[in-house]
Amino acid sequence: MNIEQLTMKLIVESGTAKSKDMEAIESARNGDIQEAQRLHAESDKSLTAAHEIQTDLIQEEADGAESAASMILVHAQDHLMSAMLVHDFAQEFINLYERVERIEKQGGKLI
Repeated sequence: MNIEQLTMKLIVESGTAKSKDMEAIESARNGDIQEAQRLHAESDKSLTAAHEIQTDLIQEEADGAESAASMILVHAQDHLMSAMLVHDFAQEFINLYERVERIEKQGGKLI
């Protein structure tokens, strides 16, 4: 794959990861923790694929390959970083909603 194809794949994988995590948060908010965990795991696969592309690009540059920082590559990096942040937050939200659900089932009340 050439740099443009890798960059577009990086954007697609990052976007997929972010979308899956946003769906996971919504599922958790709606009480479907199992679906939230499934979506978060799907997100993890896309995020891993995106991170591997990023690592390959960095390794190529470290090995001496010419690298031009195009706007589309900067955009791809932005997508990856926001997807990574949402991924981390999604796990926290899933854990939080699961805890709230458990407390409510035990008859506890949240203020």
